[in-house]
Amino acid sequence: MKHDVYLHTVNNRNFNSRRDISTVSYILDCNSLLSLRNQGISESISFAGLDHISLCDYEKKDITNNGNLFYNSFYSYIRHGISFAFDKSTLDSIYEVKRPTILEVYNSFLMNYYRQYMKALGNEEKRYSDLPDEVQIKDKISLDYLSFITYPCEEFFDSRLFFRYTTKRKKLIEEINNLRSVLISHGKDLDIYDINTGILLDEEGIEKVIRLTK
Repeated sequence: MKHDVYLHTVNNRNFNSRRDISTVSYILDCNSLLSLRNQGISESISFAGLDHISLCDYEKKDITNNGNLFYNSFYSYIRHGISFAFDKSTLDSIYEVKRPTILEVYNSFLMNYYRQYMKALGNEEKRYSDLPDEVQIKDKISLDYLSFITYPCEEFFDSRLFFRYTTKRKKLIEEINNLRSVLISHGKDLDIYDINTGILLDEEGIEKVIRLTK
């Protein structure tokens, strides 16, 4: 799997493969990632605000906020859902890729205040984030520039109880085939990689991933 990519996940809640694949299909129908405003949503409480799309710079996935373990967009979001991957040099040449000013990690005791803080800063012209691997692009990103898809195999296994190797293998193959069918039906015959290991999820790769996640 290439490392010089920007990633955008379709999931910001607990992992659900069926829901994520449905969301992928919806986004493919639009052939674009859209800002909240372009989706018809009128309120945001994130640093991306109404007009920007948040992405993870995968090459910075090991950088965390002020030494706080796993505090970045990769570990908070990308690892937990299906993600779209875009070649960095391609997006850098076509869009204005904004690198936010990184703010200190919030105090969990002040969550309500912090949400208002994010809401206010999210709609400023200057960009802010508390995730050091985050970049932002305004308005929309065409899926014509999509390079590949990542899938969170470990999250999939953790979300279900599999007691037999054969069952684990069968179910993961079914999920990847479902995702691949959705992609192909939208004219996107793309590679799918496990987000944790970077292994290509073909038949041989699925076997490797299952062995590594025992």
